[in-house]
Amino acid sequence: MLRISALNESGSDRDSEAESVQVETREAQEAHLLNLYTTALKDIAVGKIKAAKENLNIIVNSSVFKEDKEESLLRSLRYNVHKNLGECLLSEGEVNAAQTEMLLAADIDNGDVNLWFKIADTAVKLKNLYMCRSALEQGLAQSPNHWPTIDNLIAVTFKLGDYLACLGYCSIALEQDPSRPKAVLYKSKVYNEMPFLQEHYSDKEFVPLETEMDTYYAKGKEQKARPSLNFELKELTFESLASNLRKLSDECDLNVCELSLCPIDTSNTTSRLTAFKKQEEEAKIQVSVQNLVEEIIDIVAKEEEIQFVAEDILDDMLCDMFGIEPKKASEKMSREILNEILGMAIEKVEVKVSKKKSVVLDTKPKERKKGNALDEIPDELIEKRRSSRKSRVLETAVASDASNDPINIQTPRELLLSYLPSNFRLLKEARVENKRAENHEKSVKSLFENPRREFNWYDPEEERAEVEKFLIENSGKTIWNLMRAFLDFVFRLHPHLYWPKELAVWTGRVYESWRSHLGDSLSVGHPDDQFTQEFLRYYILGCECLIGCLLEENSESEAAVPESMRLRLEEDLTELFDILPFLTVDLRLRVHSLRFFFQCLMHNEDEILYESNQLSKIYEDNPDMIVYNFLPQYKVASKNYLEEYSSSISRNKELEELNDYYEQKRYAEIVDLLMGTLESTTFTPSKEAVRTPNRETQIDIFIESLFHVGMYVKCMKWSIVALSSTFVDLTRNSETGDSKRLSRSEWATIEAYMTTIECCIENTETKDLANTTLELGSKLSMILIDILSIQIDDLASQDNLFDPTQAWILLHKLTVWGEKYADSLVEPGMKNSLDLLCSAHDYLGQKSCCTLERGRLLNYILDVFIPLLTGSEKPPFADQIKTNLDQAIYCLFAHPSKKARVRHLADHNVSQVALSWERALKIFSYIRPAKIPEHDDVKLLSISHDTESFLKRLVALIPAEVSLEKRRLCAQHYVQGKQKKLKVHSFAKLPPSITDIFYLLADYAFKNSKDLDRAIDFYTMDISFSPKRYDSWAALALAQASKMDQRLNSCRKLVPAKMLELIHGVETCFKKCLSMNEGNSNLWIEFGNFSYNVHSYLSRTLQNNSEGMNIELFERLETKKEELLKTAMENYQRTLQIFEHDGIDENDVDERWLIYYMIGKIKEKSNKNLLESLKCYIKSMEFLERNGAILPKKVNYNSPQPLSIETLEIYYRVHASILKFLVKYESCEDNVDIATRNGFYEAMKTVQLSKVYNTNSQEDKIVRFSKKRKIANDSSNHPGKMQRTDETTTSIMRDVIEVMDQVIEEVEFIDDPNKQDVSKLIKLALMGLEDVAFHFFHHFKALYRLAHYFHTSSKANDFKRVQKLLLAGANEKNVLCPGLFFGRKTSQIFNDIWRIPISEIDRPGSFASHCSKSLMLLIDVLRLIPDLNTLADIALQLRRPPTEENKFVHESDRIEVGTMASTYLFNTIKGLVSKADIENEVKKPSLILDIFRVYQKVQKQWTGKDKEILTLLKELYGKIRGRSDKDKITNDEVFKYCNQEIGKQKAGSVTNKNMLSSNSSTSTSSNEKPSAQAVKSSTPTVMSQSELLKQNSSILAYLQKISNFQEMVAMSLPNMSNGDMAAVCDLKYEEQPRSVNNLFQQLLKMNQAQLKVISFDCAKLALLSNFAIKIGLVATSVNVYVSRLKAIMNGTQTVQQSKPHGPKKAASDNGKIGIMRKTSFKPKLTPGQRNLRELQLLLQRQDVGTKKAARQMANSPNVSSVSADQLKACQKSVPVAGNSNSEKGKMESTKSSITSEALKFLPAGITLTVEKTKNAADASKSTVSQQNQTNSKEKVFVPVTKQAGAAATSASQKSSETERKTAQNKLSSFKEEVARTLLPGSSHQTVPKKASVQRSKAKITSAQKPVDKPSTDDEPEIICID
Repeated sequence: MLRISALNESGSDRDSEAESVQVETREAQEAHLLNLYTTALKDIAVGKIKAAKENLNIIVNSSVFKEDKEESLLRSLRYNVHKNLGECLLSEGEVNAAQTEMLLAADIDNGDVNLWFKIADTAVKLKNLYMCRSALEQGLAQSPNHWPTIDNLIAVTFKLGDYLACLGYCSIALEQDPSRPKAVLYKSKVYNEMPFLQEHYSDKEFVPLETEMDTYYAKGKEQKARPSLNFELKELTFESLASNLRKLSDECDLNVCELSLCPIDTSNTTSRLTAFKKQEEEAKIQVSVQNLVEEIIDIVAKEEEIQFVAEDILDDMLCDMFGIEPKKASEKMSREILNEILGMAIEKVEVKVSKKKSVVLDTKPKERKKGNALDEIPDELIEKRRSSRKSRVLETAVASDASNDPINIQTPRELLLSYLPSNFRLLKEARVENKRAENHEKSVKSLFENPRREFNWYDPEEERAEVEKFLIENSGKTIWNLMRAFLDFVFRLHPHLYWPKELAVWTGRVYESWRSHLGDSLSVGHPDDQFTQEFLRYYILGCECLIGCLLEENSESEAAVPESMRLRLEEDLTELFDILPFLTVDLRLRVHSLRFFFQCLMHNEDEILYESNQLSKIYEDNPDMIVYNFLPQYKVASKNYLEEYSSSISRNKELEELNDYYEQKRYAEIVDLLMGTLESTTFTPSKEAVRTPNRETQIDIFIESLFHVGMYVKCMKWSIVALSSTFVDLTRNSETGDSKRLSRSEWATIEAYMTTIECCIENTETKDLANTTLELGSKLSMILIDILSIQIDDLASQDNLFDPTQAWILLHKLTVWGEKYADSLVEPGMKNSLDLLCSAHDYLGQKSCCTLERGRLLNYILDVFIPLLTGSEKPPFADQIKTNLDQAIYCLFAHPSKKARVRHLADHNVSQVALSWERALKIFSYIRPAKIPEHDDVKLLSISHDTESFLKRLVALIPAEVSLEKRRLCAQHYVQGKQKKLKVHSFAKLPPSITDIFYLLADYAFKNSKDLDRAIDFYTMDISFSPKRYDSWAALALAQASKMDQRLNSCRKLVPAKMLELIHGVETCFKKCLSMNEGNSNLWIEFGNFSYNVHSYLSRTLQNNSEGMNIELFERLETKKEELLKTAMENYQRTLQIFEHDGIDENDVDERWLIYYMIGKIKEKSNKNLLESLKCYIKSMEFLERNGAILPKKVNYNSPQPLSIETLEIYYRVHASILKFLVKYESCEDNVDIATRNGFYEAMKTVQLSKVYNTNSQEDKIVRFSKKRKIANDSSNHPGKMQRTDETTTSIMRDVIEVMDQVIEEVEFIDDPNKQDVSKLIKLALMGLEDVAFHFFHHFKALYRLAHYFHTSSKANDFKRVQKLLLAGANEKNVLCPGLFFGRKTSQIFNDIWRIPISEIDRPGSFASHCSKSLMLLIDVLRLIPDLNTLADIALQLRRPPTEENKFVHESDRIEVGTMASTYLFNTIKGLVSKADIENEVKKPSLILDIFRVYQKVQKQWTGKDKEILTLLKELYGKIRGRSDKDKITNDEVFKYCNQEIGKQKAGSVTNKNMLSSNSSTSTSSNEKPSAQAVKSSTPTVMSQSELLKQNSSILAYLQKISNFQEMVAMSLPNMSNGDMAAVCDLKYEEQPRSVNNLFQQLLKMNQAQLKVISFDCAKLALLSNFAIKIGLVATSVNVYVSRLKAIMNGTQTVQQSKPHGPKKAASDNGKIGIMRKTSFKPKLTPGQRNLRELQLLLQRQDVGTKKAARQMANSPNVSSVSADQLKACQKSVPVAGNSNSEKGKMESTKSSITSEALKFLPAGITLTVEKTKNAADASKSTVSQQNQTNSKEKVFVPVTKQAGAAATSASQKSSETERKTAQNKLSSFKEEVARTLLPGSSHQTVPKKASVQRSKAKITSAQKPVDKPSTDDEPEIICID
């Protein structure tokens, strides 16, 4: 349902004024700095260094000082400030800081020699002679004759050893003063130490003085013996030996002087290794034992736990069998501990006893009860295990809780490696190596001949022995000699031994290190030289190892040879080639083979051919030569290999034609040609020198040809090989071997290979790597990871040289393919391939590169993730996928929008990608809701705002062939009923997956937006695609109905013919959806509401605007009106049938009240018997009562209580309908039959006495339907009086007789036929309408109906009442509620007139209609008052069309009422002028001033109309002045007169106010007890509500804190005290008693209106009182405060502004009577009263002692208790105590009693306590004597609650007709019984002493009303016990 808010809500008219900020000028700032500087100088002068430093620091830190401006003043100031600040710091010993400040000063001005001298001084103190010299030289440059500088330079340069400079400065000093002693001294020192200088300078005239020589002594270091180095090995193998030799050599290279010449101790290596391994084995054994201990302890612990569980079960069974309560866990634990302690004690005692005895017995070995595996385990292991078990568990937990974000804890390469499938990682680590070794062995098997080996390699023992032998023989050698010995040792190994692979690698590295330290080359001239013969063997072996490793690396990746390695090999092979003629054949073969393979690596074709020929020649000359290949990586070039190589040369010639094949696109022939070439096992050199393309080009051509012939798997293989080699070549610098950054063209080459691989994958049948081997996939993955590692590092650059997405996509496809072949055991969680894509987005997003290449990566993520989330079964990790998918969509298309994005999305600062139709379809399948929301679903089930925005973008992409606009037109005609069929077959359709888009958009617009037109358009468009969608038709009907309501509420001029078309369209939609679903009760109700609303509109149109209407249109409207009313009735009846058939679901709202309410209105509209409508209204009320509706005392407009407005509308409708009916027959009552009047009476009685309306009414409405008299002494008339509890028997008798009289009158009233008179029925109806206004004063219809009646009634015309009902102010006294127009303003007469905030009640258009009626009534009343000012405001306001938000009446009504208001205004003025009392006007002008004010308003706002008023104004002025010449009266004369009179009245009003204030103060002081009215008159003017709220904001805030504290207390929060909760609520608990007391005092100073303004009601009072008692305030004091505040809130007590005279009186309230004390006497209490008072105080204390004392007191013989139930069951009278006095120690009491009949309505829980008396006779005498003395009427103190009264009322209502007839007969007998029972001297009397009422458990709110206070001085103190 629509919620209508007020149209006239306006904000505050106050405008905040910006405060001007005063800015200090620059000149002022500079002046301030100068003042500070002057002050600092004065402080320095008087020695206040610290104060001066502070001022100088302030100057330095100021903003002006820091500005870099070259002004003379500031520059001078900066210099002096820094200089003086440096001196201050220097004086305080801060040398560094002083030097800094002085240097800053020198930067500003370097011309001060003294400053430089001080800087030199600081440098000396800091021991920086160089800086000192520099500073002195700077100072000398500024002042060349400054002699202190010269003297110091002489000394400093001498100290620094610069003797030439020292001589120079000495000469300068001697030039100034030839006898300067310091210059002579230092010049003599220099010449004495360096005599040659004197000779050099020819300074013979100078005679040096005798000086002491500066002598320095230095003692040479003794050469120590070089320490021997320990040589450590991990294993006794040749690989370990070689690797450690290389490592030790590298260490020696780092420190050549220290370690390279140290001897190496290898003799003890074996022993150290043995000791280390032994220690390691022991550690392993200990760890194994520790693990075993843990397992055994776990097993034993489980067994013990099972034993404990069994014992517990056995104990429970025994306890159940014998009925014993089982022991608690703590008791069992205590028992076990005690048993252990006792057992240990017994053992100790036995030991002591055995020691005391001297007899020694042979003890038998104890038998073990149970075998324990822990007995044989050392205790230290067990203790260690137990102590560390918990720590290990914690460490495991910490490790498991470690961050799982791999990006934060891993490098990018490690992260990417972790994503690879397990089979890829295993291949990388082990399988790849083994496979390559096997393949390599197979490939060389036929090419390299190797004789049958007898030995593979040493056995471990043999190898260990050989290594030990080597270590012992070569101990004590340096590292270089040790490597030389190793090379010699391995060269001499048997050639049949096949070396381990790692041994060859490390031997090559050892050779490389050894060779780098060999300074001399092989001696070619002396080949027989011993060293040459020895070293050439090392050359050959080392080169074979190195080249073998290079060949192996080249076969894998074709990597370039490092430059240092190339130079080393080239130099060594050259030396071998030079000495080649002197070598044996086998060595020559090995050298030529080395050179052959080295040239192959260098691609030197000429040298390759030469070496090949030399090798062939050797094989020809020595055919039987045996070649040993003992290295796994290197094989000597065999004869077969050379032959294969020669054949490859011939094949290369054929490759020269390859370019021709490629240009002719003969791809098949290219494949045949290159297949044999590239897949050959030989090493094929490239032919760069000839026409044949090189190997890389061949591979590229081969790849392209394979792709074109469709051999995609082989194409992938070679693309991967090419990518690998190309990537290695491009990323390494060929000269230095270092890595380099790739250029754009190089990246393009790599991306071309990756694109080829990706295209091959897409063209395979399985869309993956198909039959590619896992090894190849693993190789590709490593290449891609290398590429990604480089790209991730380069993403920060701005060049964008590469595509950052392609490698990620290819790696994902590769990972997905690898996961298919991975192990079946899949780890839980998201797959690695999906994690890879998420990490890809994270890495690229961090660099703002995720949308490069038009978002290729993110689009790929969408293609992978969306099918996973839109499938039938979602994976368990769907949330993670959704989060990353949302991030991808956000980066691509900015969905959701940046303003409303959710928290898990990050802004990567990227530019979005244009959305395409295909991509939009993909995203729609993801963002669309899983379940399409229905039209009546809650708003939360609809799409979000971001989804709606995205769908709009999608709609804009719909192809043109769908023809959306044409579809919309066709669907609109179909929906509006202009076409019977939907003609959209000729247009293209949307894909089935997106047909719901328009419905989703419409659903969002309908539920989340106020733009119903957009929702209607979308629903219409959805019907063009899905014409059978029920929800679209239903929502379209509801939306159009709401749109119709808006039109009717808009107050615009509506065209009836156009409205009929729109009405027909809405009816079509309702009928269409109801034909699809006839069981939807809500739609039937909405259809009925729509029909009734439109019927009301048509009725108003026919009634008000039928003058210019043609007959045809009039008949159409009339017919449609009747049809709609009939349709509405049918719809509501159909809804009732559905409810009766299907029932109402528990979750649905029971709206049958609305149905019956509307049926009643329809019957009333149909002019049927009004009693039928009233029955429907009453039935509606009954359903509201079933729903728990209770009308509150006041209905809140902004947040009305549930069903409060609805119940009030039923109440209004009943009484308004009856009133409108009866007003017609007010003058002729006989025209209304008795049955109708009786029906009206019963209807109003039923409604008014209903629990719904009578619970919170302002009075008990039973008095309206009975003849009960009010009690004479009502508590409301005497708020300050207290009710007495001591009553005489006579007063009780009189009260009972009075009650009997009332019962008789009630019976007579029931049979009185006059109660149903029309006038009395109208009075009841008016009272009902007043109830409506009381509960909800915004109910404009009730106020209008009341005012209209009193204005138009022929019998009850009350003009003043009408005036109050319309114009009474908000704070006006003696009015039921504010007037209808109480909030009127000059510019808005309808201010504070608001719609009823329930759409079912405030029907569309009715508000404007009622406003126009109310306004017409108002101007009629204003005319009669007359109120010219308001009439003028209305006329001026209605003259112009208002804005849309200020339209309150229909346009036609505005014109009509505006014309009427202006006419009334001028006619009223004219009549007033003609009937003016001239004498009074002359004495005190008033009418002329009123007319003048109206004239001023009209003149400003209505040009032209002011002339008419001015004419009347002149006429009246002429009468006042007695001038008949009207034409000669000027305007200025009249204006001057009016202005003068207005000024006089203003001056007089000020004087009168002053007099009134002085008079009121005088009268107040003269009276001893001022009345409440006088107090009110003396108070100042009431503040506005806003000002009062501002002043009392602290009270409101404090009450809110108290409310928060009480809520926390009610929550019973654990581990929080009251102080803690108070601190949370910003309260200091210890200060609350004083704060609450102050709050009570502030509240007591307020009046009733002020308390209402701050919304201080009974609920807040109860909250405050509970809080006050909780914090420790005395309950009696709190009750006094509460009673006074309640009296102020009820209006029964005024606020005391001044201190009252006489004793204070405690205000009384319902049920709580405070303690009243008089200052003049102390009342005496009876023993019973004293006991009860003490009992009350004791019960309020919660300690054990007071409770015990209270019980003893309650059980004393002087007190007895009788419950209310016992009283009701008792047939005898119960004595009640009267007033008692103490005379001569004897107790006297009045006697009275109450029968059980009188207390039959006493509530349960109230106890009547009666004292027992010792002597009844004495009491009787005293009672009689006292009774004779009293003459005043007294009333018995009988407790009667509201519930009891209500029960009595209901009982009287339910009495039958027979009981009424016999009531009079019973009355007489009952009177006699009462008189017999209560008269003095009756036999039923007893003599009690005191009775009081006590509530047993809960607090009681009594309905007792205090009576007049007795005049006796011995009145007892009354105490209310809570």
